[in-house]
Amino acid sequence: MLSRRAAEHSATRDALAGLGMVALLHGDLHLARAHFEEALAFRRDVGDKEGIVGSLWDLGEAALRRKDLDVAEALAREALVCARALHYTMAMLAGVEQLGRVAAARGLAPQAVRLLAAARALSDARSVPFMVPYYTLRQHEAARAATQLALGDEAYAAADAAGRALSLEEAVTEALGEQVARDGARDERAAVL
Repeated sequence: MLSRRAAEHSATRDALAGLGMVALLHGDLHLARAHFEEALAFRRDVGDKEGIVGSLWDLGEAALRRKDLDVAEALAREALVCARALHYTMAMLAGVEQLGRVAAARGLAPQAVRLLAAARALSDARSVPFMVPYYTLRQHEAARAATQLALGDEAYAAADAAGRALSLEEAVTEALGEQVARDGARDERAAVL
């Protein structure tokens, strides 16, 4: 049973994350960031690892919408590395998708298409709802449409097929920009939690 203090902390961090989401949905990206940062601090304080992943993802989403691509990418990468360490599949799919949208915003259309297609196909293969939260579906579709326009139908179809063929680990590896060494070991550049 949760102590009263633990229950209050849990309610506080969830409320902060919720306030951040409301601010994000209303376009107040600076207020959203402030609430998400405070929620992250609470979650780090109590060691809520899955919550930390969610807060990092939320902060990355706010940065992506501010068009602060370096920050968005760093936060999305950190969230994805943490999700991988936790074997948190749904969060890994969300991280691959978010990094696909970062790639699209950077004009890296082939990579963006592969990552966006991988996230959708892997969600479908696991019979889970597509791991794009309802509040980012419009951004996902806009990124997909922009990459299709940039590449043309034939190149888009090839990149889409390549993305749909990726395993979860391959999609995560590509999203993180990791190179697989000849001995099969991954180049882990980001710190875990």
